[in-house]
Amino acid sequence: MSISNVENHNIITVLKETTILEAAKLMRQFHVGQVIVVSEDKKKAIGIVTDRDIVVELVATGLDSNVITVGDIMVNNLEVVKDNFDFFDALNIMARKGIRSLPVISDKDELVGLITFDTLIMTLTEKIGFISRLLKTEQKNEMKKRR
Repeated sequence: MSISNVENHNIITVLKETTILEAAKLMRQFHVGQVIVVSEDKKKAIGIVTDRDIVVELVATGLDSNVITVGDIMVNNLEVVKDNFDFFDALNIMARKGIRSLPVISDKDELVGLITFDTLIMTLTEKIGFISRLLKTEQKNEMKKRR
């Protein structure tokens, strides 16, 4: 299964000059755990800042969130995947790298979506539910045949 079937297209993006306070307010407003930092033309993902980054880098050190920008603390060696990437390969990358979000890019390297660990788990759980229902239905059908 391709991640294009489950990727989120409502991505919260910011420029690297955005203050941490502004980014945190966006995370709260949209109930997300990360913002994607984009290039000036807003087409390419150049970094990511997570709620955990804010806690570890700013809150725990007492830095001023009105002064520090996302560009100051963003992870800029961003792991990305193409929009035709395999679902399980994306899950494998996330597990191997210890990351919870993967920006999805087009063939032109432009940001088109976001895959999160939560989305992958919800999708996987849904598919397992389908399999469970199939097994129950199969058992019922077999029992009807054997009466």
